[in-house]
Amino acid sequence: MAGATLGPGGAALTTLLYLLLTYTVMVAYDVKLTELFGGSDAAPTAFTLFVGWLLVVGGRSGAVRALRPAMLGLLLSFVVLCAAGSAAGDPANLARSDWAGAGEVMPIAFLAMVFHKLVPTICSALGGDLGRIRTALGVGSLVPLGMLLTWSGVCLSIVPGGTGAGVGLDPLEIISTTGGPVLHAAIPAFTLGAVATSYLGNALHLSDFGRAQLRALGGRNHRAGNDARRDEAGGVRPVAALSVLMAVAPPLYVTYQHPADFLRIVEWVGAYGMTVLFGLLPPLMYLSLRQQSQEEAASEQPAWRTRGESALLGSMALASFSVAALHAQHDEAAAEVVQIAQAAMASVFG
Repeated sequence: MAGATLGPGGAALTTLLYLLLTYTVMVAYDVKLTELFGGSDAAPTAFTLFVGWLLVVGGRSGAVRALRPAMLGLLLSFVVLCAAGSAAGDPANLARSDWAGAGEVMPIAFLAMVFHKLVPTICSALGGDLGRIRTALGVGSLVPLGMLLTWSGVCLSIVPGGTGAGVGLDPLEIISTTGGPVLHAAIPAFTLGAVATSYLGNALHLSDFGRAQLRALGGRNHRAGNDARRDEAGGVRPVAALSVLMAVAPPLYVTYQHPADFLRIVEWVGAYGMTVLFGLLPPLMYLSLRQQSQEEAASEQPAWRTRGESALLGSMALASFSVAALHAQHDEAAAEVVQIAQAAMASVFG
């Protein structure tokens, strides 16, 4: 899509950003696993080996079977945490608001909305059936949306009102002091479930991407939706194994060689990379598709054009730029870059 709309340069930029961002998020998950198991380096290694084995041997169907119990455990622990949080919170706190910290949380909020990276994998798994794809995306989006709204409400009800009253306050710490062993077990279970399902989803679509690229380099044309375990054309299994290795090995290596703080990584990814890949490039791709459609139909108004689309595309680009700008205000490294750029421009034009 990027190559057809933005040209070779746009395709290269999109691929580079996609790989960089996906690998970065997977590194963050590996770091979180290390923290969750008391700093044990064996935890991310064992988990990576398990995911790699699962994807090579079981393929997409194996990943789906593994995701079901993981999602069940995640939902059960989530219900326990929300119930405990509701008991510890005060609904009156929900009436208060303070937008002063919006700039710091927007990058992470933006990152939470890019789960549509799984769209190509879903389309392939459902065989291109438009009706089933729409249902899967629509209904599937309601689950994380409901969890997000519920958890946000629980956390905000726990944070006391007043300017600065909730600075440095971790709602999970408050929740953990209100319950017994079941609640204490639910907290790491929820964290492990969230990391495991997210990591597996990223590894799945990244291996699918790598498999498609390797097949394209090899000059093979395979029917969309083929199971990676099938040994067709004398080499699908090696291609699948190599694509999985390329998906899970680099994040594990970076985790051991260059460990980084979990939230810091997520902030950088959400503020800068994600805004470009999912906020700026899609409007440009859409505009290119519209121009191509106009040229082919020799018409100024294609049938599939919608009202207000220019305003919508502009809003998406502006929102993406705003997220990056808001984060840059709180980012010392970014502020230094801006100051250097301003000084350079002043020397040239001043």
